[in-house]
Amino acid sequence: PCSPAAATMQANCHQQGQTPPPLHAQMLTIQPIEGVNYDQSSHHRPSQVAFGLHFITPMRIISNQEVLRVPQFGLLFKALLKRLDDLTKQYADPHFRRPREQIDLLEAAANRVMMQATHTEWIDLFSGSSRTHSRTPTGGFVGYAQYSALLADWQLLRPWLHWGELAQVGKNTVKGDGVFRIEN
Repeated sequence: PCSPAAATMQANCHQQGQTPPPLHAQMLTIQPIEGVNYDQSSHHRPSQVAFGLHFITPMRIISNQEVLRVPQFGLLFKALLKRLDDLTKQYADPHFRRPREQIDLLEAAANRVMMQATHTEWIDLFSGSSRTHSRTPTGGFVGYAQYSALLADWQLLRPWLHWGELAQVGKNTVKGDGVFRIEN
């Protein structure tokens, strides 16, 4: 059985004629797509795909002990993979470890994604604790960012982004932060 959110995603994908990502934890074999020239200096550019991400609730991502204040896709995607891996360890397989080759391939594809425009703003929010009498920052960026990617990279990254729409990304997801939607 799957969660109501996962069932909704399955139904939406079927209605749109798309194949949804699998609902169970499994190891995916990902290989570079043959015949795609990833050399950006080439005179012949592979097909590009434009897509946007709408950040609905504050997205707070920490990278190298610094708060990410703009939606840099490569770092956002890295946080997404970590979130999905953490959920897999917690609820499916405590011994799960994604192969390094798969991480490298996905992160390389994510790092090739280019931000075309960003219309985000930073919102400072805090969560208070009556027990410790302290405040914890829960703010982050909200708004919209437009990206472009090689078609082959988009096809590789898109299923993971759909899972991210369900799982949320970044800090404070338990408090509702990190909700985003894909827009093409």
